[in-house]
This record gives sequence, structure tokens and C-alpha cells, in this order.
Amino acid sequence: MQIINELIANSLDPGYEIERRRRQSSGEADRSNPVLLLVGLGLVGVLFTTVALQVPEDASVVSAERDALIERIDEESESTAQLEQNVADLQAEVLSIEERLLESELFGDELTDAMLQTRTALGLGRVSGPGVIVELRDADRGADGELDIVERVLDKDLAMVVNGLWSSGAEAISINDERITPLSAIRRVEDVILVNRRPVAPPYEVRAIGDPRALGQRFADGSGGVWLRTANAHGGIRYDITTSESLTLPSGNASLDYAQLKETS
Repeated sequence: MQIINELIANSLDPGYEIERRRRQSSGEADRSNPVLLLVGLGLVGVLFTTVALQVPEDASVVSAERDALIERIDEESESTAQLEQNVADLQAEVLSIEERLLESELFGDELTDAMLQTRTALGLGRVSGPGVIVELRDADRGADGELDIVERVLDKDLAMVVNGLWSSGAEAISINDERITPLSAIRRVEDVILVNRRPVAPPYEVRAIGDPRALGQRFADGSGGVWLRTANAHGGIRYDITTSESLTLPSGNASLDYAQLKETS
């Protein structure tokens, strides 16, 4: 308390106080110029006023640019979705023509079965049948609403589930209606998981066609099941494994850009 009282009573630095008394005793005039002081204060006021007026203007410009960018993104997204739908329609038309040709008498039953099996393995054409559904979800959010990296479903989690289902005897697999083909890629960019270069959002539903009981048991006992149990124990990743008597998986796109048939002699 004594220190505070001292600061209040002697707020002026001793050096300044000595200089002030010296000037008073010598009759030296105050060198400060009130006109220059007023001009300086006026310039400072103009500067602050200009800044205050410029900030809202800059904010409005940034907001307009942001709105224009969002509008352009929406337009491009709609255009991309339309092109993807056109590709899907053309693929369906091609598959329909192939099916009609296979049903004709031009091909034998053995060749027809071989082509159908090859097409299924490549992920071409919609397929239906019994199978297994593996659903993955992020861990429950804590009080702060944030999740650590180990508490999120990552691309490697989905890849391990897919590989586990393949090794357990799955005949066809999809992730959130994205068919898995030999050319499919599952990768993570920032906080978004891409399957076939398309974003998928949680919950992640991995569907696999095969014998429901055998496929589900082999997957649970194999590498895929072990991975999920470890992810649940260490990060709280939630998952469910269920069976279904009727699953339908969409067609995929496995067009080859570089591979060519080798000519036989």
C-alpha cells in the first residue's frame, strides 16, 4: 500500500521534475509549440478516420469476392455432378447392350459366365446378393467437442476393412455407394476421405457381397476384425458388423488407360 501511495504522490519521474524546476527558476520559455501540437493531433485524427472508413470497405470487398467464389464453386459442383450422371447413364447403356448380347445365341454359356465373372471382378455393373455391412464412425466427442487424430476414422482404417473383406471371401465391395474396383484408391486429403477421388462422409458404410455367415465370421477373426478392435480400444472408433440377405452395390469405373491386350502368335 505504501508503494501505491508513493506512486500516486510522485507520479512524475524525478529527472523531469528537476528539469521543470530549473526552467522555472531560470525563466526559460516552454519550447513546445501549441500550433504544431494541434496540427499533429489533427493529422493523427485524419489517419484514424481514414483507417476506420477503409476497414469496412475492405471487408465488403473481401465478402463480395468470397460470395463470388462460393457461387462459382457451387456452379462447378453442379456441372461436375451432371457430367458424372451422364457418364453413369452411358455406362448403364453400355452394360445393357452387353447383357443383351450375352443373352443372345452368339455366345456360348461358358463364355457368357466367364465374361460376367470378369465384369463383376472389375466392378462393372450393379450386383445384388447377400452379404455383410461394416459401419465405421468416429469416436464420441468429448466436452470440448474436439477429436484427436486417433479418434477419427482414417483412410487406412477403411483400407484395412476392405482388404480384410477381400481376404475373407467377399465378391464385391462398396464404400458409401462407391464401388471398389482394382483401380480404386482410398486416400485422405486434409480432413476428407476420398474413394475413387470422390469425397465420402461419416458414417462410413462398407458393404460386401458374399456368404453372410462365413464372410462375417472370417472377417471378425481376421486382420480386418483385429484392426477394428484395436482402433476401438486405443481411439474409441465405433463400428458395427451386421449381415444382410439383400444388398445392392452400384457399378464402378475400371477403364484402363495404359494397359493393352497382348497379341498372341
